Amino acid sequence: MNLHYTGISLARLLPVLCLLQACATTAGLFGLGKEQPQTTQAAVVECEPDSASMPLAKWTSLSGNILVRPAFFAGGPVPDVKYIQLTAPVAVAAIASTLYIVDAGQRAILGFDRGTQTASILATVPELGVRAGLFVDRAYTLYLAEPVSSAVTLYDIDGNLFETLSNYTEMPQPVAVVTSTGGDEIFVGDELAAHILVFNRGGTLTRSIGTGTGTDVRFLSVTGMASGPDQLYVSDRLGHQVHALAPDGSYRYGFGKDDLQSPGALAIDSYNRVYVADNGDNTIKVFRGGLLEAVVGAADDPVGLGFQVISSLWQSDGLMYVADAARASIDILKVMPPCQ
Repeated sequence: MNLHYTGISLARLLPVLCLLQACATTAGLFGLGKEQPQTTQAAVVECEPDSASMPLAKWTSLSGNILVRPAFFAGGPVPDVKYIQLTAPVAVAAIASTLYIVDAGQRAILGFDRGTQTASILATVPELGVRAGLFVDRAYTLYLAEPVSSAVTLYDIDGNLFETLSNYTEMPQPVAVVTSTGGDEIFVGDELAAHILVFNRGGTLTRSIGTGTGTDVRFLSVTGMASGPDQLYVSDRLGHQVHALAPDGSYRYGFGKDDLQSPGALAIDSYNRVYVADNGDNTIKVFRGGLLEAVVGAADDPVGLGFQVISSLWQSDGLMYVADAARASIDILKVMPPCQ
């Protein structure tokens, strides 16, 4: 595995959040060393002064050959060292210390353990194309949107396929999938039909969003989705904007029409900032309250990320995962807390 670290200082990457009468240290953030004693005095919140213009800090990346997780053995010879090559990561999702990668070259879903720095093939997907949508819920269920097979497939923690959602008439080209905050509904975004289908946990289609009927919004296209605590975000490539919807699908507002060229993958951080992969100029554009706050990955960006084709975004536990299919890499960036 090629694991690249930058020379950014630890102090820059570890903003101290001290409003809850206890300050986290490097031990709290990375599990290293011992935690400092708790304090009963409320301290001043420290944040990165330029976090508004640079909300993401370069941290590490995953590319090349990844060590395969060895199978359990007892009393036998040490197994041969094997590797999996990351060739075309088209979707990424993460929970706890596990990173899930959909690799179009391998035609498989890979599981990467950040603790052991090893990977395994969880499931093979023979009909996997060059695009896919991936989501993982708190129960470690994986949801894979497959445009080529016109289906959304569900896998358990061990990579076993246990359910398939399909409806070719209404869902000919699914590209994105998320679940509701409570997990009782599954939202599937279809690019060709330009709408969102909502399924219940029994796999029954209950309604659609974005058809333009009645008071419903009319999407021109659906190229990405992300769900927040009280909001669903939908990227519309042909409409050059992102739509914000209520949990029930009712329309709230749109943003980015003057700033986005070809919006695709979406992610939301814990500060309610919305990250939009703009495939028109290969940047990540960061919005807060519907207003453009920063552009990451531009030619003059001091972070120097140099994205080529951003195929997927995922934010989890203060880290932003960026799948770049053209560079055959996953950039792992640190999310910098805003000052306000």
